[in-house]
Amino acid sequence: MKKWNVQWCIRLCCCFFLFSCMVDEGTQGLITTKLDSIKGAERCDGFDNDENGIIDDGFDLDNDGFPSCRIGQVPRDCNDNDLSINAGVSENCGDNNDNDCDGKTDSADDECNASCLQSLQSAQQCLSQGVCAGVQPKCLAGQALCQYESKPAYQEKEFSCNDNLDNDCDGLTDAQDTDCQQFGTCTSADTNSPQCGRPGVNAGLGVCKGELMECMNGYWNCNYTSINGFEFNENTIDHTDISMDTWRYIKI
Repeated sequence: MKKWNVQWCIRLCCCFFLFSCMVDEGTQGLITTKLDSIKGAERCDGFDNDENGIIDDGFDLDNDGFPSCRIGQVPRDCNDNDLSINAGVSENCGDNNDNDCDGKTDSADDECNASCLQSLQSAQQCLSQGVCAGVQPKCLAGQALCQYESKPAYQEKEFSCNDNLDNDCDGLTDAQDTDCQQFGTCTSADTNSPQCGRPGVNAGLGVCKGELMECMNGYWNCNYTSINGFEFNENTIDHTDISMDTWRYIKI
């Protein structure tokens, strides 16, 4: 009985010794790997980790500007071996590829919706004057739309009457536009300034409360750029009526 216990004790000691050696060897490997990482192995993170002058080298194999991982606001390239596939291109509707990396392929993509494409081909062109220059109709949610919100200064009706811009894209700027004439004429000597408000909207609402109009080019209008917190197209979620919203998407 005592002999059996001694033999097992010897075996257990040997096993423990071997296990300790394996743990030490594995730990050393982990430490080495960690040290290699600290030394500056390149990672897909928007930095030049290995200090070779190239950011994320090896993570944008097709050199299209979209890495194989998402970095901040730069979306991930879903096929880093094909220059024609990335989040910056339009969907090719017949090649069985998700060209724009939105998770939808060919007819499943809104850009390739058959009825949308048909209406897009027969659609009238988007407004092209003033701040709308360059806007092209696109398929959005299955409809052909002019995405005017891509132009920050766009207004469905011109109410910014002192910025030298044709905001509503009708070819008329500031006081030339009848939208900037509806509050009446004035002279620099007038002192009875009306309260600010959007055209067709009651005066003195939202951040315009307490603000007075100015005489601009012979007509009463608000200097919206001087109103703290005002936005032409309300984008800030702060429970404040900032702009009394203009339309952002206009259906063709």
